[in-house]
Amino acid sequence: FDRLLAVGLVGSNALLLIVLIGFLYERADMFLDLALTYAILNFIGVLALGKFLESRRGGNP
Repeated sequence: FDRLLAVGLVGSNALLLIVLIGFLYERADMFLDLALTYAILNFIGVLALGKFLESRRGGNP
């Protein structure tokens, strides 16, 4: 469970960094598109990691 939270946290921090860089370079429109794409990929990655860890553990609650 901690690994899953760590992956989500790192993804959120990277997302914030992408948005801030976009505002610093005054190209917010392009960087926001990149940030949205990265957010979707991060979400899918967290779901995939959760499924993997659940199957590795045996699926017992």
